[in-house]
Amino acid sequence: MSSVKDIIIHHTADRATGEYPSLRIVQDGRTGLSSPISQLGLGSSAKWYVIAA
Repeated sequence: MSSVKDIIIHHTADRATGEYPSLRIVQDGRTGLSSPISQLGLGSSAKWYVIAA
């Protein structure tokens, strides 16, 4: 693959506040869902987080 074809952004609906309240779940998974859940994450300040490379 020589270029990015698509990007999917998922909003985690949560009442929690902070830069990236679901970061731990995305990195570590949860019961019944192994980690990582995503390769990238986007914080509320538009900062990108590399979860899995």
